Amino acid sequence: MHWYNNIWNPKTLIVIFIEFNNRELELSAIRQNKVSLKENQKIKKFDSIKQIIDTFGKNKAYVIHVLGSGVLTRLINFHPNYKEDIIISGDTDDFHFTSYKDDSKVAVSFFRKDLIQQILAEIKKSNIHLLRITAGNIPILLKADSTKIKFDYDVFTKQGEIIDFKKTNEIKEKCFFRDQLISKKELIALCLFENCSDNNPQFFVSENDLFEETKNEYRRFRQFNFWGIASLSTIFAVLILNYFYLNQLNSSINELETQLMISNDNLSLLDRLEQEKRRKENLIVSAGVNSSKFLSYYLDKIGLTVPKNIQLSQLDLFPLVGKLKNKNKIEVDKSGILIEGTTKDNVILDNWIEVLDRFEWVESIQLHNYTKHTDQRSDFKISISLQQ
Repeated sequence: MHWYNNIWNPKTLIVIFIEFNNRELELSAIRQNKVSLKENQKIKKFDSIKQIIDTFGKNKAYVIHVLGSGVLTRLINFHPNYKEDIIISGDTDDFHFTSYKDDSKVAVSFFRKDLIQQILAEIKKSNIHLLRITAGNIPILLKADSTKIKFDYDVFTKQGEIIDFKKTNEIKEKCFFRDQLISKKELIALCLFENCSDNNPQFFVSENDLFEETKNEYRRFRQFNFWGIASLSTIFAVLILNYFYLNQLNSSINELETQLMISNDNLSLLDRLEQEKRRKENLIVSAGVNSSKFLSYYLDKIGLTVPKNIQLSQLDLFPLVGKLKNKNKIEVDKSGILIEGTTKDNVILDNWIEVLDRFEWVESIQLHNYTKHTDQRSDFKISISLQQ
């Protein structure tokens, strides 16, 4: 199930860096495509958020990372109210926090929300997919396991435990990571990209629930694009092929009608072609193209409800009735959907069936097979009858 959950994670992540140097604001961004450092672009500077979005597009996933003055970083002993201890004055709700904690300590970077309030307002108008807001050197802790990383901080962890996290007097622009010389921003972008696919429970950002919902919306956006385009492309290809084939049949019929004036022997051939034409037209009708709901509608609705612990192996929408045979009429079940897959347990499957049964276009759902192989894997086969 891990691979199925990850295929909808961002394949490209745009990391926007907002760096404050006293009163000066510097904007830069990088397109993070793959885990391999060689595959990615370098950091580029921009004059405005609009210029960044115009460069990378609105359909990509974005992350904002804040650096520089205004961002404070602390390493303290962990306890439930540690945020109140590091805020000298004000309400913790007025700050963005990015933290990494082990069993006893927590490293945290934080800044006031109003520091980037104007930038966030501009981003909100752009309607991009903003997955989270992070700050400081905290993301580097995700990749400092057994390898000390030195920029403006010495960062080192071992099996998730923070061994070293302190400000250094010697500031380095670049350091070696995975045998490559890399800047701090490039490393942070890599850490944030990998964390999108593999959420580390030790890494936490403010308003995590809100950003998790945004991430789920982005996944649904990618699912809709994938299944919608695939379904519409298939339908369009079938329609085009049938269109040309029907034109070919019509041309043949016209030619045969002309020949009928010369020879009555061609009447039988003309009749067969007429039957073939009707057969193809019936195939288009039986495929559900004239239905009030297209194939992509049902695929989209079902796809949105699939739980994380269910993996689909086969989904037949309007399955064939019987086997395909030459010269036999092709029939499809226009009121049926057949689904096969695996699940962790029957409770998950029962809950999913209950969700599917709430759709107004579902008449009934029948479980045909449920075979348990291990405590973590069972095969199932269900069929959905559609309202007529």
